[in-house]
Amino acid sequence: MNAKGKITDDVIKQFFITQNLVKGGNYISGNTDWLGEIIIQKPTVNVAIRSDLLGLSSKLPSPLNKAFNESLSLRI
Repeated sequence: MNAKGKITDDVIKQFFITQNLVKGGNYISGNTDWLGEIIIQKPTVNVAIRSDLLGLSSKLPSPLNKAFNESLSLRI
């Protein structure tokens, strides 16, 4: 099964809050598209998510620092 969507900086900021990393959200802005794949082979389920992070900027330290128009491959 395939999935796709868009993640916003508000969602990322909420994630940082749940991880007790509130300040981390201050360094992310914008939004980006993602693609996912879910493979079910009982009894296991595999989930893969990927994004080029275009549209999202980060002021985190290198190598995570990037501008909105730069791509940075993310695979989870």
